[in-house]
Amino acid sequence: ITSLFFEGTMRGLFSILFGAGIVLMTSRAEGRDPNIAVADIYFRRNLWLIAFGLVHAWLLLFPGDILYRYGVVALFLFVFRKVSPKILIVLGLLVLASTTMKDIYWNFEENNAQAAAISAQTLLDSGEEISEEQQDAIDDWQEKLDDHEVTAEAIDEMVTAKQGGYFENIANNAERIIQGQSYGLYMYTFADAAGMMLIGMALLKLGILNAERSNRFYLTMMAVGYGVGLSANVHEMNLLIAGNFGYVAVGQSFLTFELGRVPITLGHVGLVMLICRNGWLRWLTSRLAAVGQMALTNYISHSIVCAIVFLGIGFSMFGELQR
Repeated sequence: ITSLFFEGTMRGLFSILFGAGIVLMTSRAEGRDPNIAVADIYFRRNLWLIAFGLVHAWLLLFPGDILYRYGVVALFLFVFRKVSPKILIVLGLLVLASTTMKDIYWNFEENNAQAAAISAQTLLDSGEEISEEQQDAIDDWQEKLDDHEVTAEAIDEMVTAKQGGYFENIANNAERIIQGQSYGLYMYTFADAAGMMLIGMALLKLGILNAERSNRFYLTMMAVGYGVGLSANVHEMNLLIAGNFGYVAVGQSFLTFELGRVPITLGHVGLVMLICRNGWLRWLTSRLAAVGQMALTNYISHSIVCAIVFLGIGFSMFGELQR
């Protein structure tokens, strides 16, 4: 269920709404004061978001923080606020496609590494002598396979660290946070977020996020989104299961990741807009809207609650519960 319907789509929706927020905020501010004040408000807002992200990750103990990354990405998107929807969609898709191109290149390199290791191992198994370079190929490939596997000892170490005290958790999170807020941001998160934000800016301008389009439009959006996205996700899921979620299978699954994620995300948008446009489930949508108006508070509050429930500063339940 996670792989088919939700993997990557929730942050996709979040990025789309963040992009829509860029257009909403700047257009309202420009209506009041079309001068430099708009840029001042915009950049101060996102610099504060970066600051919140640093506190959230380091002091509130959530290494998966997204605020810092969104704040950085948003600094680059101000100049796109008045671009036409068609160009925004094209730019967004090109940015997302860059992540697929990176994955294609990575898979090409890994396939070559695997082939070199298999060839050298075949020679070795047949009793022939192999060169130092061929031995290195075997060792390097085995190291990659070993790094991908999570041992029982590694799991025990993580559980112990998570169930430890406040400063122990900061130390345990440090490497992941540093990687996520530096190299990882520009290698993985930037294009992932920026592409969806650009699409979100376009969807607001086209009236799609305002529930202004017809029921037929949203039904078509759902049919195409779920049809294309589920086809790609079924393919990925079969690859992962057949490959036992191994190193090679995971790498291959990334090749169609955006082809599954983006359409499914847009299918979700169509479903939600159809519900909003027709006034269905008002008892639920009104409450969700209230939560949405406190998105930052809601996001950070969950981190505080989960830190108390799962980490050693509270009830130490990390690793104790099933899904």
